[in-house]
Amino acid sequence: QPGWDDEPQPWMPAGKHWHDAVCTDVVDGITGITLAAKADVPVRWRDLLGQDAFDNAELRWTEGTRGITDVDVHATDRARVGEQHTICGVRFNLV
Repeated sequence: QPGWDDEPQPWMPAGKHWHDAVCTDVVDGITGITLAAKADVPVRWRDLLGQDAFDNAELRWTEGTRGITDVDVHATDRARVGEQHTICGVRFNLV
């Protein structure tokens, strides 16, 4: 989310002190997301959003019905680039 490293502000889903728990030893942000959807869905989203990249993160589409399939995260620990971890069916790729 933009401004996460600015002066800490409350963020409803995480509470008032979420900033105290930020740890960037391994990753420091999302660089891309892949969504599986029916063929007409990406067109509708592009029309609504007007773009395929947000806050330095690329939005990619693939045919399917699963929703989010992959999340690419920027590895601050460059030795870990290439690692993949699957959580609840979503693959997290350290890039």
